[in-house]
Amino acid sequence: MKPDWLEAGENMIGDWKVFLGDPTPNSPKIAGTLYVTDKSVIFAAELALDENAAAKIGGLRHYGIRRQSRGPAPFAEMNQQFTIPLGDIQQAEMVKKKLVLKSLLVTMKSGDQYDFNFGMASPAKAVEAIRLHI
Repeated sequence: MKPDWLEAGENMIGDWKVFLGDPTPNSPKIAGTLYVTDKSVIFAAELALDENAAAKIGGLRHYGIRRQSRGPAPFAEMNQQFTIPLGDIQQAEMVKKKLVLKSLLVTMKSGDQYDFNFGMASPAKAVEAIRLHI
């Protein structure tokens, strides 16, 4: 199914589940989908996880305890996205972090960088798709 935000004549190349933030287990993160088209890179944020969210969620299940409605939830749904035009990208590369964690590092012509974490999945196809169109 074609996303409704695609512009006329814009073609989807691929999409991957990724997250922004430090890859350590207890750090806050924003999880979402990274889309690469022939015109841009789009990150659609879907879930914001606070610090220690995995432990808070997993710990409750482990002990058979249902989360009570008091206090803030360890995560929040999001529906936001940002777009990076391919013409603004200087470089895209795969970066290995830790033993098996990998990310896609996008360096802008302005010098700004975006680090999209793929976890144990490979960002090679995303890197290739971006490089072919910049």
